[in-house]
Amino acid sequence: PGPPEPLPPAVVAALPPGVPASVVLQNTDGCYLYSVEVTDPPSGYPLRDASGAPICEGDAAAVVGAAPPG
Repeated sequence: PGPPEPLPPAVVAALPPGVPASVVLQNTDGCYLYSVEVTDPPSGYPLRDASGAPICEGDAAAVVGAAPPG
């Protein structure tokens, strides 16, 4: 396989200090989280935007280059 897809900017911005992008994954709902262990299905700590909402695939905040709502 090729290199992994780059993470959306909203996901990178939501990472806590010191958490590498390499531990970010998506759960079965398409929401981004960071994991401290390998589980099946994937589990970990959800990444949330500034308003506290989970960041998920297809959300305007997670789409690269998307304009903010409003």
